[in-house]
Amino acid sequence: MKRRSKSRHRIVQYRGRRYSLKLDQAVWSQLEALAKGKGERLNALVARIGAESAERNESLTAALRRHCLDQVQAQSLALEATVKTLSQTARGAPLALIVEACPAPCLLVSEGHIILNANAGLERWLGLKAADLVGRRIDHYFTIKSPRPIDEIVAEMRAGTARFYQARVIVVRPGRLMMGRATICPGAAGEGNQLSYFVFFSEGR
Repeated sequence: MKRRSKSRHRIVQYRGRRYSLKLDQAVWSQLEALAKGKGERLNALVARIGAESAERNESLTAALRRHCLDQVQAQSLALEATVKTLSQTARGAPLALIVEACPAPCLLVSEGHIILNANAGLERWLGLKAADLVGRRIDHYFTIKSPRPIDEIVAEMRAGTARFYQARVIVVRPGRLMMGRATICPGAAGEGNQLSYFVFFSEGR
């Protein structure tokens, strides 16, 4: 399968005119995810960001890139806060509830790598329903590339190692190649002493 070029031209409607904008594919993917998450069309999001850019005397493409960067940074901060809360509350709160409350795309996965729960953020990012994900192996949709094989990571969690593991993630869907980053961290042992783990995603490269 051929990978998409790093930059891509797209036609958008802005201030009653059609513009051809050239942006990195990761930026377009982020803009599409943001628009979908807000329930608006991409053109409407571009127009709103463009109105803000006029106040800053900033080009439209620069404003779109800056907006995406601001959103990724906000997601990272929210993810960090969630992970800190998780470390304090995981023993007392249902793990599925933590997944659903997480502002970033998130999965709860069994020790055998079966997806147990997926939140609304992940549904918006992938364009799939949680029902399409739950019960599948995580590698059905995701290729996770980390310095350590996922089985070794889970073995360390099973041995009691409490740490976070960083990884890159690739999602291949019909006509789409999506890339992002992931933070993997231990959940807790549940029924039958089965371990589970969380995967928190940051959209974009």
